[in-house]
Amino acid sequence: MANRLRIATFNTAGITDNIRRASLFVLFRSLNVHVMCLQETHSHPSDEARWAKEWTPNQAIFNSDCPGVTRKNGVALLANCSSISILLLQKSVDGRVLSVDIHVSNSIIRLINIYGPTSSFPAGYRNSFFESLYFYLHPTRPSILAGDFNVVDNPAIDRFPPSSKYEQSNSLINVCKNAGLSDTYRTLYGDTLFYRRRQNQSQSRLDRFYATSTIQLKSKCAQPKVFSNHDIVTLEITNFDTPNHGKCYWKNNVSIYKDKNFIDLLKRKWNLWSKIYCRLVSREQFEEETQIHETVHFLWSQLPSLHLTSKFQQEKERLASFLKTKHRWKLLKSRMEYCEHGDRGTKEFYKQFATQKDKTWIRTSKHKRRLNH
Repeated sequence: MANRLRIATFNTAGITDNIRRASLFVLFRSLNVHVMCLQETHSHPSDEARWAKEWTPNQAIFNSDCPGVTRKNGVALLANCSSISILLLQKSVDGRVLSVDIHVSNSIIRLINIYGPTSSFPAGYRNSFFESLYFYLHPTRPSILAGDFNVVDNPAIDRFPPSSKYEQSNSLINVCKNAGLSDTYRTLYGDTLFYRRRQNQSQSRLDRFYATSTIQLKSKCAQPKVFSNHDIVTLEITNFDTPNHGKCYWKNNVSIYKDKNFIDLLKRKWNLWSKIYCRLVSREQFEEETQIHETVHFLWSQLPSLHLTSKFQQEKERLASFLKTKHRWKLLKSRMEYCEHGDRGTKEFYKQFATQKDKTWIRTSKHKRRLNH
């Protein structure tokens, strides 16, 4: 990792569905970010260990709402880089706040992932929630607030169409002011209009980063993603020292390509994979998916626009359906290969063995002298 740290935030709108969660994990791994902050995961305490294992062991932290209630809220933090370490500090009991210290190079950065209450909650509850953030902040350490705040700082420029009926969150503004935190987007780009979340005919900038002045901001960007009406927002910072390294290179052991057995094995596997994949996906479907990708990015570049918002949401839903189907193809492909060359000491093997367990018994035994008993 170079002398920079990239953090992304994304409201997932729930990842309880296995295919949806697996598809999103594949997407997150493909992004060029080091830490992912997730909101509205709808996780349950019983899910946390299994979901963390699905990502990468010891690289994921989940905070769920109180057990025994309806699945809601939920925040998570996923590390996508082995050169950083994350230390869990505090979790809120309602699954809305997750506070960690990120150890990167010779620096420690306090990162607080937040899923704020929606406007359906009383104003008093929302104010008390934001005021409770003082508990998670560090008095001297560089700090970052990230997540879906479900409130805007300035309704005139953070909502489209602009509306004065939405009140700004004075409690959040006071917390940031007293803690020395500033909106990173406004710091980098001023009053430029740009929106992260779209619903019906309205658009707003709910997903944000706040950072202390000691953190050097390099860039901030957003990109449209399916499975949610929120965009993925990414922040890149460069406020820490990285040890100097000399020139280095990666070398592949090319001698293995001269191994006839390896070449034959690779050819057999490739023929099998290509045949399976041809049965599952046609070139027409691939071209259609590519076209939808291009349409989504084109519409996203034309926003905000009232007459394009609904079309943008429809294309995102089509693309989400394609990606989920594509992941099912990959699962089927893996299972077909397993049937021929897979490891027999797995759950699938033991499930087959369990059905035959009642039919398995010792009929006869033999002594050393070969006497039957």
